[in-house]
Amino acid sequence: MTEIGNFIVAHWETILGVLLLLLATDGIAGYLPDKWVPYVGAVKRIAQILLTRFGKGVPVILALMLLSGCAGLKLEETAAPMPIPPPPGLSSDGARGIRVEGAGVTVVTEAYDEAGWNGDNTVPTKDAVRDKIETMGGTDTIGWDYTALAAAPGTPVAGKVYRADNDNWDPLNYAGTSDYFVMYTGSAYIGIVDLDGNLLVAGVPYSAITGMQKEIGWTIKDATVDTAIADGAQAAVIPASFNGMNLIDVTCSVADLNSAASGATTVVLRRVRGATAVDMTSTGVTIAYNEYTASDETVDTANDDVATGDKIYVDVNAVTSAVQKGLSCTAVFQTP
Repeated sequence: MTEIGNFIVAHWETILGVLLLLLATDGIAGYLPDKWVPYVGAVKRIAQILLTRFGKGVPVILALMLLSGCAGLKLEETAAPMPIPPPPGLSSDGARGIRVEGAGVTVVTEAYDEAGWNGDNTVPTKDAVRDKIETMGGTDTIGWDYTALAAAPGTPVAGKVYRADNDNWDPLNYAGTSDYFVMYTGSAYIGIVDLDGNLLVAGVPYSAITGMQKEIGWTIKDATVDTAIADGAQAAVIPASFNGMNLIDVTCSVADLNSAASGATTVVLRRVRGATAVDMTSTGVTIAYNEYTASDETVDTANDDVATGDKIYVDVNAVTSAVQKGLSCTAVFQTP
């Protein structure tokens, strides 16, 4: 017993190290992942070899290291996960517009307002793109206003396109049922397109377009036929597209002077509305005996307008001597 006691006294640090080592390796077995369990025996064996070869110091240090590792493993298994810091340039409160929701990533709308798009290479949300498009409408001086207007704009801009709601503001008296877009010319509205996709330019009443002109032509006498004094017998009927236009000019020509030596061929335009007839020119076109063409009439501004269904006749009130041959006329009408 004395020898055993003396051995314990002489080697107490070594014995304590081995006990701590065995205790530590057994103690951590319950905290180690399953794949580490088979190596506990190997750790014990290594501790025994270190004890045999290097003495008491190494096992004691190794035991303390294993005990520290055991404490760390236990802490990591039971404590809450450490927070992951945000990547550079981002913040955890979503200041740059990044928010993690479940398994996906959502870019919040506030990250992209309607301003500051030029030079920004980030990817906007669909909501931000829609907001941007909506803010573009109505902000251009010359552009499109997508807001349905129930009344004419108070100060319309020449060249700008406006949307008429058709139920309350219908500047073209459009026959369709949908809203439509019109462009302001500076004094009138020209149709562009309706919401059903119908182009309106071709169908706009000429009365809605200031300065628009349209012509009507007649052949009164064929090129080889003598001119003669007579009221016109063939009328040009005014269609709806001419409604509200005014006569601004009449040009007439003969085909052959036929050696005329005096006088002039005089032509007057006559309008018949219902049963009422009036001359649209207070003085007619006078083609002198030595001229082929003239446009010197005076339009009667009290009777220069035309409406749908009006009949326009060409009357010859005088001829040359000898009479010229062939007679044709063209009348020009314009929106007021």
